[in-house]
Amino acid sequence: MTPVAGFSAVTPSIGRDVLQRSGRPWFVEWVFAAFTLITYQGAFFPVLRTIRQGDQATEAGDPVARFALLGILVVLVGLTMVQWRRLLPVVRMLWPYWLFILVCLASTLWSDSPVLSFRRSISLFGCFLFAAYAFTRFGPQRFIVLLAGVGGAAALGSLILIVVAPGLANDTSYFQTNAIRGVYSQKNQMSAYNLLGLCASISLIFLEFRLSRPAKNLLAVLSAMMIATLLLSRGLSSLIAFCAVSLVVLLYYDRVSWRLRLVLGYCLFALAILTVFLFLADPADLLGAAGKDTSLTGRLPLWIECLNAIRERPLTGYGYAAFWDSSLDRTQYIWLLIGWSAPSAHNGYMDTLLGVGLIGGVLYFYICGRTAALAIRYARFDVPGLKWFALYATAMFIVNIDEGTLAWPDAIAIQMAFGTCLVESYLAKPHAI
Repeated sequence: MTPVAGFSAVTPSIGRDVLQRSGRPWFVEWVFAAFTLITYQGAFFPVLRTIRQGDQATEAGDPVARFALLGILVVLVGLTMVQWRRLLPVVRMLWPYWLFILVCLASTLWSDSPVLSFRRSISLFGCFLFAAYAFTRFGPQRFIVLLAGVGGAAALGSLILIVVAPGLANDTSYFQTNAIRGVYSQKNQMSAYNLLGLCASISLIFLEFRLSRPAKNLLAVLSAMMIATLLLSRGLSSLIAFCAVSLVVLLYYDRVSWRLRLVLGYCLFALAILTVFLFLADPADLLGAAGKDTSLTGRLPLWIECLNAIRERPLTGYGYAAFWDSSLDRTQYIWLLIGWSAPSAHNGYMDTLLGVGLIGGVLYFYICGRTAALAIRYARFDVPGLKWFALYATAMFIVNIDEGTLAWPDAIAIQMAFGTCLVESYLAKPHAI
């Protein structure tokens, strides 16, 4: 590994000092952190919800998940009050996120569903606060191990559910056939979180830290389960993102020679050119082979309507995370036009603009873009956690084109904020983009 030039002399003390003072997290903190990630991933709760309420159950009507999120927020606020001296420097680093929260809260003033916008803004605040707590108490290595463990546990639960209760594991939503949702509410959610879990486990095995052989063997088993559930979910965008993540791993892996990297990069580039050519020449056959139709399983009509809606309110949007409220006439009208009940825009960038407009969207895009650019630029150096975040950023930006929840109160937002803690602690001051 090559150290960052001037790293030891110029690196601001905030990153290392915070981690040195944190000590080892207690067992109860591990349990709380794992439960928080599982809850914000939306894993396991959908199975309980379906058992209680049937296939038509929705997240909006799940009191168990609501109480879980409320309990997490209460505990986080309590932990922040008890450990405020340790958390304060990290909380200050996340000031752009608090500004974004203010934009989300302000959007309740013009939202058609102000209660929903307010509730989800508070939930997003909990995501960012948990990221600051996790960075302070766990640090990069433990947090990445936690992500891999949670992803593996969800994959194991999904595989068990497929065998024990295949009816619960199958995705019965519109357009989906022979797809598996596992312990998640739908198959795209399952594929995305399996991918992010793989980013953590693969980075630990090949790129980050020095782990024992038994630990790497366990991570390899978890990775195999996540790959299996990723394939079973049939999430095309996540599979494409996994290929891109694999390329990034090869670029950063020390034992791969530059010649092999060049050959592999050329092969992947040639494959991408061939795919684009086939798509332009005969998109119907190519999409059919991938299990899609020329409308991308209804996404193209949906995206057209989303763009029309964005043009009507380009600056402010329609209220944070409230555009797809099923009780609104606007939502019902779009569903009638496209012929199916879309729960989102199936595009994280559009959903962000629909919620908070260009005012909030540009702010959040800048936060994510700047963090990812710094992480990818310096991931080749010996800075803990940056290689994991480079994999995460690669996966996130691809998945959000077709699916994704870029600025949504979930585990994706937690990992983005944690990555910002890494970048701001170790890189932002000694290096500028």
